[in-house]
Amino acid sequence: YWGYRFEVAACLGLQTRPVSDFKPMWKSWSPGAGGNAGEATTIWRPKVWPGCAMLGDIAVSGSERPDATLVVVDDDSPLLAYPVSYTRVLTLDATNETNGCIWRPVPPEGYVAMGDVFALGY
Repeated sequence: YWGYRFEVAACLGLQTRPVSDFKPMWKSWSPGAGGNAGEATTIWRPKVWPGCAMLGDIAVSGSERPDATLVVVDDDSPLLAYPVSYTRVLTLDATNETNGCIWRPVPPEGYVAMGDVFALGY
């Protein structure tokens, strides 16, 4: 999942919409070597409107807002299903900053998770 881009193809009427408005969820700075400024990692959540569902949060190197991502139109299609649970895949311990976790949705049988989500705390 991390560092890869993927496309969600139109499939049996599944509608996608581009979104370019994001909320910053988490940020951490890694100190640079030799007195350099360092590097940030930022996690962004797409802002979705009613009737749509996000496919996951976006982690970027740096603090720049992502250009865009896709959300799906949740029209009660049998192609979409809520996760049955979540598995913690990464704990983010940020010195002097907010801690959080990355969670991977566990889909019902016959479905796949399209992305991971961030949550504050443990």
